[in-house]
Amino acid sequence: REALFGLIDARIYLEGAEGLDLFAGTGALGLEAISRGAVLVTFVEQNREVLDYARQNAEKLGVEDKCIFIQGDAVEYLRSHSGPELDLIMADPPYKLEAMQEMPDLAIPHLQTDGVFTLEHSSHDWFDEHPHLMTSRSYGRTIVSLFRPPLPPEEAESEEEEASTTTNS
Repeated sequence: REALFGLIDARIYLEGAEGLDLFAGTGALGLEAISRGAVLVTFVEQNREVLDYARQNAEKLGVEDKCIFIQGDAVEYLRSHSGPELDLIMADPPYKLEAMQEMPDLAIPHLQTDGVFTLEHSSHDWFDEHPHLMTSRSYGRTIVSLFRPPLPPEEAESEEEEASTTTNS
């Protein structure tokens, strides 16, 4: 968790952020985001008992007012959700998830322009060719990949101009 948030902290400012913790389990990732300044995290977990445990963890920490708990399938949630764009989406799905390769494309449309999607996955899944992959780090058999949405056209043009100016200098 510490390594994951080291990667996140280097890319976005969590103070005031709104996030989504998919396959939330006990809520560890979302609760860590709140401890680092996130103002609202939605936790999506299929298993009711596990989700209740996440809710209890939030209550113990006194942050339940910053949490929304949804029992349901995380992949279906991404497919059907049409809420506000988020600063951070975190997913720690089962490694055998059928939709693993779809996860970045399902999550990225829900991000703000400068938002980040983190995906924990096994070394059997590779995203090196994904156009929105920022970085990947390996921690034993677990890989954490970070993705960002495409830049808006005006920012993309600005970056291209800067790159060509730097290259031609």
